[in-house]
Amino acid sequence: MKKTLTDLSAVAPEMLDGLRAGAELRARILDARRPALPRMWPRFAVVACAGALALAVGITALVSAPTEPNGTVPIEIHAAGDNEDDVEHLFPTDTPLLLADVPGGSLSIGSGSVSAFNSLFAGDSGNFPLVGYDGGAYRMLSQPGSLGGGALGNSLGSAAYINDPSQADSSAWYGLISNAADDGSPVYAVSGLSAKTAVAAEVNGKMRLFQRFSYSGYGPGGGSLENVLDVRGKVQSLDLSGVGKITDSGAANALMNTLLDNAVFKGNDVTRSKEALNIELSNGLVLQLLVSQNTFSACGSWSCPEFIAAFEAAIN
Repeated sequence: MKKTLTDLSAVAPEMLDGLRAGAELRARILDARRPALPRMWPRFAVVACAGALALAVGITALVSAPTEPNGTVPIEIHAAGDNEDDVEHLFPTDTPLLLADVPGGSLSIGSGSVSAFNSLFAGDSGNFPLVGYDGGAYRMLSQPGSLGGGALGNSLGSAAYINDPSQADSSAWYGLISNAADDGSPVYAVSGLSAKTAVAAEVNGKMRLFQRFSYSGYGPGGGSLENVLDVRGKVQSLDLSGVGKITDSGAANALMNTLLDNAVFKGNDVTRSKEALNIELSNGLVLQLLVSQNTFSACGSWSCPEFIAAFEAAIN
């Protein structure tokens, strides 16, 4: 009987009986259609694909990674290990570091062996946050952000708020005034330091450090540099911007003795400066003197070329 295409669906099962399109037949058909390749081609193809995938992932991560302010890409370092539970971040960032929690002596100013100039005094030169006590002016330091109770000495009383301390009369200055602390805020001496060097006052709920500083004619009031910078034997390190840092406490204290013994008073005014001497104390706090050539300023200006020469010799 003659068959037509319309009968194909009925005839196919009979003609193809026993023929199974299994995996073996499919492979034979595909092999017959593709050109012959070297036997090592499959391995080469796998390796090439893996390499291309790794390159693509790496480029994507590099382009999308956040950058630091200086334009560099932060690198996260992990310890080696097969188990994810064994991987440790060498530099964990999940816990915020509060300045008030930094232990004494761990505050670092600048970076590298020679630091750049960085004034620690808060506010601008014309109108800065201050405390007036016993005839002296004290300027707030930007660091630390909060003093712990262990850094506080005896209570000096409570501050009276005044908007413009330059208009206060001398009797107010010999009491306790402040343009930074709220009216009635407590003021303390700093543990281990003379109250002629530094005081602490509560500002916006935090205890802040204030260093003796010239203001509106209220300067050293006579006497020596040590009278307003009582740090002899209490120095942990000295950092002179643009020159270097002395980290040996014995050498640092010897240099400070040179400054305290030889400084000559020049005047009540603070010299405009682009360098600074950071004085890290053994209790972890940092005081500062502004430096211009051989002149040191904070509470008054003082000349001491002997210190500069001794410091440079110690560095070299």
